Amino acid sequence: MKSNQIMNTCLLTGIVMVIALTTGCASGPTRVEADYGNSVRAMRQAQIMDPVAAATADTTPITSTDGQRMEAVLQTYRESVGSPTETAKTIDFNIGD
Repeated sequence: MKSNQIMNTCLLTGIVMVIALTTGCASGPTRVEADYGNSVRAMRQAQIMDPVAAATADTTPITSTDGQRMEAVLQTYRESVGSPTETAKTIDFNIGD
């Protein structure tokens, strides 16, 4: 009889623990989770100068341009991308005195 009572108590305790643990997982999104990403979307929307033009993007290809200008742009791009030494500099932090 005593072992049956201990078994029932353990079973009841287990059921209560399972219910308590699963109700914590069943809650809805927190306030932060519900608002997640809204600031980024608002910032991106605020940076659009003409929302109508952004919604209807021009898909016609560029057929002509200034060749010397494009050559200078390409040369500048190749020089800046080819020298990653500026990004590899170490940053020193002094904490304390």
